Amino acid sequence: MAAAAPSKAGSHGATYLPADSRSGAPAPAVVAGETVTSFTLVNADTDQDIQTLAPGAVINLSTLPTRNLNIRA
Repeated sequence: MAAAAPSKAGSHGATYLPADSRSGAPAPAVVAGETVTSFTLVNADTDQDIQTLAPGAVINLSTLPTRNLNIRA
């Protein structure tokens, strides 16, 4: 899976977009022997997984249990 480019964020949601060399996003770093296979949205208050993020996923912040969020790759 490609590394994530900066997400589009608004007052009500955010969209995960994979990195795209045509968009001018920086190329993902390559680390020998390691790859990112998924992104998981995590509740930063409880360290509990909320959902796995897929390319194009839309997150409605008003439906989440908190706005304190982390992303685990």
